[in-house]
Formats: sequence, C-alpha cells, structure tokens
Amino acid sequence: MKMRNAYIRFYRYLSFLKAIFYKFRVANILLCLVAFKVKSARAWCYPALVQIEPTNRCNLHCKLCPTGQKHLNRALSDLSLEQFQSIIDCLESSLAYLVLYVAGEPLLNKDILKMIGYAKKKNIYIRFSTNATNSCFGNGRGIKELVDSGVDELIIALDCIDRGAYEDFKGYDGFLEVSDNVQKIIRERGKRPAPFIHLQSIVTKDNESDLKKFLCLGKGLNVDKVSFKTVCINLYGFNGQEKYLPSRKEYVRGVYLRDDNPGSCFKPWISTTVLSNGSIVPCCFDMDGDWSFGNIFAEGFKKTWNNDAYTAFRKAVLCGPGELDLCQGCPGKNIPRNFIKGPR
Repeated sequence: MKMRNAYIRFYRYLSFLKAIFYKFRVANILLCLVAFKVKSARAWCYPALVQIEPTNRCNLHCKLCPTGQKHLNRALSDLSLEQFQSIIDCLESSLAYLVLYVAGEPLLNKDILKMIGYAKKKNIYIRFSTNATNSCFGNGRGIKELVDSGVDELIIALDCIDRGAYEDFKGYDGFLEVSDNVQKIIRERGKRPAPFIHLQSIVTKDNESDLKKFLCLGKGLNVDKVSFKTVCINLYGFNGQEKYLPSRKEYVRGVYLRDDNPGSCFKPWISTTVLSNGSIVPCCFDMDGDWSFGNIFAEGFKKTWNNDAYTAFRKAVLCGPGELDLCQGCPGKNIPRNFIKGPR
C-alpha cells in the first residue's frame, strides 16, 4: 500500500512538472517572478496559474459560503464551452496550472467534463473541487466520466465526520451519499494513478476536536490525502462569524490573531481569476467581482493584463496588501497557512 501511495504522489508531481516544462512555460514563470522581485507594476509574461469559474451556482447551503447563503452580489451564470475554449486558447502558451472552481459547484455546469478534456489536450495540470453529492452527477457527468476526464487533482469537500454535523453545516442530509461516492471514485480509478484524491474539511470551532476522527475517516475511505483548511470569516456581507474560529491558535489564520504580517503577495504577477460572467479579478477572494479589471469576452485578456487598473492594483500590493480590503483574511506570503497539518 505504501508503494502504491508513493507511486500516486510521484505521478502527481510528474504531471505537474510536465505541465510546467511544456514548451516555454517554465521561462514564463521565471519572468513573472522576476517582475515581482524587481517590483514592476507590469507583469512581464502572461499568468501560469489561472482560476476559472465554470458556474457560480451551488446545490448546497454551507454556513460559511457566500454562494450557499445567497450573499453573492452578482447574477447566477454558467460559462459556456465555447467561452472556456476561448480562454484556454488565449492563455495556453503560459498556462500550466488550472483551478476549475471559485464560488460554485463546477459539476453543475453541463459542459464541465468537456472543459477538462479540452484543457488536458493542451498539457495543462487541472485541480478540481466538488461536494460530490448525488445531484452533481447525471446527464453524462457520472463518476466514471469524471475519473476518465483526465483531471489531475480532485478535492472532495466533506467537511464533517457524521450525518448530523453534515446536515447542520451544509443544509442537506448528504453525508452517507458523499462517503459512498468517494468510495465509488476510488474504485473507478482502480490501479490508475490519477486523479489524486483529497478529502477536505474546513476547521471551525464546532469540529476542531474531531480532526483525528476525520483523518481516520479519510484513511478508511482510502483517499490519497486528507486536507484541513483554515476558515475565512466576515467577508461577502457576513458579520459576527468570529464564533466559528477554532479555540486552538494553530488552527486559525494569523491575520485573525493579529500576529501575522502577510507581506507582499506575488499572485497578481503570476496568476489571475476569471469569473463565470467573464470578469477578470485578482484572485478567488473577489467572488463578487468588485475588483474587476475588465471582461475577458469584451476587452480580451491581453488588453486587460497590464491595463491601468491592473498595474495600479499591483502597485498597491507592493505597498502592502494588508491595506487593501480585498486582502483581509488572506495569509499573503504565508499562503500555506490556508491549510494545516492537523493531528497525527
């Protein structure tokens, strides 16, 4: 079993490296980082990491999610396959790492598997997240089709250790069906090394004492990795969410403890986010599109990437992202603190 797990992890890293070193993408990445290092407000190359939102619709009502709690200040929309293909065609020379989710459940987009297949033909590494409830699957978007799509990394957001906690947190009695679907995904993958499968939980005050149980649950389901994500509060119109912060400091983002200097963030030089309505925004923290630099379907990406609004934003980040409202709650240079190791 250990050899099998090592092989799966090795294959994951190999797939990532193949995407980076495809053609001249690695040179592009280095130029992006050099531009950040010399504090240029202009990016010298196009982004290597792009987050694209297939839809901002969701079928659950998670307590801390702006989509599930209907706090998003933009209309619900799905990205069409043609729109997605146009984004990939524009960025394929630089794009090595694609994240296919932002504010919704990506499997609700009827063309999501075709999108994955199209991006994989361009030698792009794909990270994907789903709640894996039964209503996500159907109409040609079954578990077999998802596993066969070529997606490299699959995150399953379970977040809870039992049926009651799941229904309380997500507003739906789906714990058993998601657990069953995880097992079906593992069985369907069989001896293949991909996709790499994460089981993820957000850590709140309500479940911080259950992390060992969640870890055991993940091991029992034979997933490749169990991830614990720190909670983000009081954004997107939410207030009074401090009650969800864990009592143990090691489970809380430093920005909420006032003991963490986020420093400068390099993401505006090397990555970007495209919402389902075409808005180009700095990152996934801008779910409402309040910091939109333009629309990829109206102005095009190349005209937007170094326009006045984007360069002004990079200048502001260089001065200190802690001063930007958008960056509140983000760990910045300490981005790994989005995730914690959890108990052993």
